[in-house]
Amino acid sequence: MTEITFKNAASLKRGRCAVLAEAGQCMEGSVARAIQMVHDAADAGAWGIKTQLLRPESIATDDAPKYWDDGLATTTQREAFTKAGLLGYDEWERVRDAARERNLAFVATPFDLDAVDALEAIDVDAYKIASGDLLYLPLLERVLNTARPIILSTGAAWLDEVETIVSWMLERDPSVRYRLVVLACSLVYPTPIAEANTGRIVRLRELIAEYGWSPIRVGYSDHTTGVGAARDAAAAGAILLEKHYTYRNASGPVADHAMAVDPDGLRDVVEQVDLGALVYGDDLIIPTEAEERARHGARRGCYLKRSVQAGEYVLADDVEYLRPAPYYAMPPNIFVEMSDGGTYVNAKRAGDFLTVNDLHLAGGRLDSF
Repeated sequence: MTEITFKNAASLKRGRCAVLAEAGQCMEGSVARAIQMVHDAADAGAWGIKTQLLRPESIATDDAPKYWDDGLATTTQREAFTKAGLLGYDEWERVRDAARERNLAFVATPFDLDAVDALEAIDVDAYKIASGDLLYLPLLERVLNTARPIILSTGAAWLDEVETIVSWMLERDPSVRYRLVVLACSLVYPTPIAEANTGRIVRLRELIAEYGWSPIRVGYSDHTTGVGAARDAAAAGAILLEKHYTYRNASGPVADHAMAVDPDGLRDVVEQVDLGALVYGDDLIIPTEAEERARHGARRGCYLKRSVQAGEYVLADDVEYLRPAPYYAMPPNIFVEMSDGGTYVNAKRAGDFLTVNDLHLAGGRLDSF
């Protein structure tokens, strides 16, 4: 399977990078604003929109300090979430309907088990697990049991933690490999370019290959304030790019505003991601159709310096190696191997190029080439 499929949005597939507009809490408790953000995201070319379901009292202790820098006059996580203004768990159906109308994936991050139940009730398209909950097994298990696609962030994780959790998920449900996207991520909000670490995309893809976890896919959660890292992530092979996104002229007491792009910025992100995906292309090491002409023009064939007869022994200095290499031309490395004890099958004239059918290798080792 080469795609991750969704009920109401385009499949995620290799060779492309979809943009998931992370609205977070930027709608500031307004369903109308959330719906408008859905339409703006669709107009910008986003693949999906993502939100968060949380309750301040179920996510942190009373005095848990903020771990992000937003310049707002709040000190604790509970205070920050409360002032942001949150939609209730029973208010998201209209937002989901708007996403359905625009063929956007409706993705959500649940921060407690009740949130999963609420999202199941409205048929969410996919779940996102936040970096901070990478090891929160009760939540992971509840989401895993829904059999829906899962997007798993790995910000601030050690490699062995990623190995442990993905292995645990696969042990619980081997089919999760067909619906899981693992996101490289930085847990620094907002993320300076020096902390973007898009190289983690490559390392995660290597990890999947090392463990035989294919077709698990890799994406990137972008917390930088610009759009350059989005293109870099797509060029590194990300299949999904999550970007924080807010409404025009946002100014409310929401931390996400500081690292979010507006609808025009989101359009720029989509354009940059499309360019990055073109740069990445494919990771298969085979000549592309466009490379074939150049391949034959740049490669060297084996051209006879003298005329030969059928049955003659092949001598090492019978040929010179010249461009071009016609489609059936013998590569130089094969001639070097066959010139020890081989004979000519056919009579050939000086200036002719050789093919593998023109020589017979003593001992019948021709097939080894």
